Amino acid sequence: MGTIKSIIFNLFTTAIILLSNPSSGQFLSNLDATKADALFTTYAAPQSRSSYTIDQGYQFSWNDGENGAEFISEDGLNFGLAFFYGKELRFRLNELYHEPIVTISYSDLVAYYYYPFRDIRVEVSFDVYSSQEAIADIRIRN
Repeated sequence: MGTIKSIIFNLFTTAIILLSNPSSGQFLSNLDATKADALFTTYAAPQSRSSYTIDQGYQFSWNDGENGAEFISEDGLNFGLAFFYGKELRFRLNELYHEPIVTISYSDLVAYYYYPFRDIRVEVSFDVYSSQEAIADIRIRN
């Protein structure tokens, strides 16, 4: 009888743990990654939206203090943001008030935020939509 109670207790405990798991869902949509974290930051269009003739991929450069938070492409245009406040220009990571934090990272999509100045928050979502198109949604909050 004690064995049956033990088995039922273990099954009940396991069910509670599995049903109340806070990490269920899309874990790559709930990141809080800094440049110190191990994160693969190369982005390209999925096969269904890719032609592979002049395929475009981007590397998110966000760990070199002498460069900016930018997307670098071997064959296409690079993408990054610079900010002026008065006469002060900020582009390099070591000049920012707060360096980027990646919040979402999939093979074709990344979202991150940072603060070039204390009261300016920049939120960027970058999607490599196809072999020839990349889309950036940029929100700047004061």
